[in-house]
This record gives sequence, C-alpha cells and structure tokens, in this order.
Amino acid sequence: MKRSKLAIWSIPILVTMAFAGCSNTVTTPTNNTQVSYTKGDSYGYHAFVLNATSGQPSGTTDTITSTIAATDGTFDSMVNVTTILNSHTHPASGTSLDTTYISQNNGNFYHYNYGLEALNNDAAVLAIANSGKSIEVGWVLQAKLSANSGDKWIGVNDTLSLNSPTLGGAVTAYLTDNVTEEGDTTISVNNSPVVTKHSVHNISLSIPGSFSAEETVDTYVSVADGTVLNIDHPTSLVGSAAPGLETIFIGKVD
Repeated sequence: MKRSKLAIWSIPILVTMAFAGCSNTVTTPTNNTQVSYTKGDSYGYHAFVLNATSGQPSGTTDTITSTIAATDGTFDSMVNVTTILNSHTHPASGTSLDTTYISQNNGNFYHYNYGLEALNNDAAVLAIANSGKSIEVGWVLQAKLSANSGDKWIGVNDTLSLNSPTLGGAVTAYLTDNVTEEGDTTISVNNSPVVTKHSVHNISLSIPGSFSAEETVDTYVSVADGTVLNIDHPTSLVGSAAPGLETIFIGKVD
C-alpha cells in the first residue's frame, strides 16, 4: 500500500509541519484531554482527492465549512456528542451537505464512521462491496489525546452484514482498524503553530474469498481545533486501487 507522504506538503503556504519541540513559539493548551467545541463556531478546511496511483492531489479543491450545531448530545449509544454540519463546495462524494459526530471521554476522541472516507467515495468499490451504498462502521476511536508515542489501540473491530449482488447477495465482511500513536507534531496553520497528536490507522476490510481492501490513514488531532490534518491514503484493492482523500484545517471562519 502506498502512503503518499509528499501529499502532506501539498499546500506549503497554508500548512507546514515540524516535530513538536522544534518551535519555540508553541503554546500548549492547558486542557490536554478534550477538544472544547462551542455551538455556532465554524471551521474551514480544504480537501483534495489523492490520485490512486501517485498519491498526489488531483481535481478541484473542495472548500468545507464545518459548523458546530450542538454539543453535549447523544447519538448511537454515545454521550457527550458534538454534532458538526459540513457544507462542501466540490464534494468528492457528490453530497454538498453532511454531518460529523464526535464523542469524547477521558481523552478518547471518537469519530462516527471514521476511516473509510476514501472507500465510501469510490462508486466502483461500493458497487462490489455493498450495492453502491456507503459502508457504515459506527464509532471509531480516532485519537487518544493523552497518548504517548508508540501506544497502540484498536480503533474498531467489527463484523458487518453487507449486500452485494456482484458477490451473490448477503455477505459477511470483517473490518479491523489497528492504530499506532506517532510523535506529537506541530502544524502551522496560517502562520500559527498548532500542536497535534499524530496517529496512524491501518484499516482492513475483507469479504473472505471475494474482496479485500486495505488503507492507511494519518490523522492529526489538536485539543485546540480538533482534526487539523487527515490523510486517507489511496486504498489497496485486489487488482486495483481507490483514490485517497486529504483534508487540511485552514482556520476558523468568522
């Protein structure tokens, strides 16, 4: 599987990176275990499709405005849920409006249906695996805000019931997400340094004897701003590959 490391530098004017400790101007937030979202706040992002072969950005930039619609709610058996409404200018999925759900407790940063964005944006893959419908995985442990470099955890481990006429109808799929914490990383957003927790998700989706897909996701989460950078690398499939998706935080929106 190819990890498009160069894609992280695709907008050097907006985002540059260095390992935490290399900058003397970084101010570490005092609350290091939870992102504090405020209802009505809006965050801006740029998103790029990553070419399945080269791993480099391609196509039109999708500008995303994410607005905090509610905090401290409940959703799908989780509490302390933040609901975020996302508006896209050029969505990879073809849907201009969608919703993100985040739940937090004890430094754990859960993200609903996280990690399969690239697969769910690929119509050819979904046609094989799930009759063209998005694959839903539920709550995934995207980040641990108090994790140390080298820590490991299971983002999700689930058995899914999918429907694939291509594969003969009802099928059972197995999804695993093994996560490793990397070193803390400082990302400059509009010339302001932001300390992030960097973790790598190694995700495997398989239908035994019929279909398999593997992908790697690098995610950078800050207690100051939530997800700052997310690189869903191109996905390795049996006999082919699916494009990836890179999303970069560009600052709060007034």
